[in-house]
Amino acid sequence: MRRMAQRVLQASAAPQHDRLILALAGLLWLLLMMWVAVPSHRSLDARRAEHREARELLARAKALSATGAQSRSAVPDAGAPALISVVNRTAPGFALAFGDFRPEGDARLALGLHGGDFDALLRWLVLLDTRFGIDVVMMDVRPTDTPGRVDAGLTLMWHH
Repeated sequence: MRRMAQRVLQASAAPQHDRLILALAGLLWLLLMMWVAVPSHRSLDARRAEHREARELLARAKALSATGAQSRSAVPDAGAPALISVVNRTAPGFALAFGDFRPEGDARLALGLHGGDFDALLRWLVLLDTRFGIDVVMMDVRPTDTPGRVDAGLTLMWHH
């Protein structure tokens, strides 16, 4: 304790110039510590925020997935007339013109496509499956003389 008191007295007796250098060195040390510590703290806060946002996004995705599954299962097994309605509402958006509608029993619909775009047909079938819960039970595709165009026979039914 006595030695410590002696050092304090010696430091206070140091020339003004030395005390100024010590004060500046202490200030620089403090600034260096803040420069190192503050960005790492901000980085940790940013990571926490990103983690929280990712959890919220995952929760929303799960909720949307459950809602989509409920809406697909809520589609009534209304049979061929309802299938015709869905086809007539959605096919024109893909520039597909179907004809030869033939109900097959109460729950299936056969239809024909003449000279339709193959890529558009596939995109339309994905829409029927994902949005309306309609399966393709049978599909017979034949190329036409025009590249990318096909004639197709399809049989559709609701998911079960």
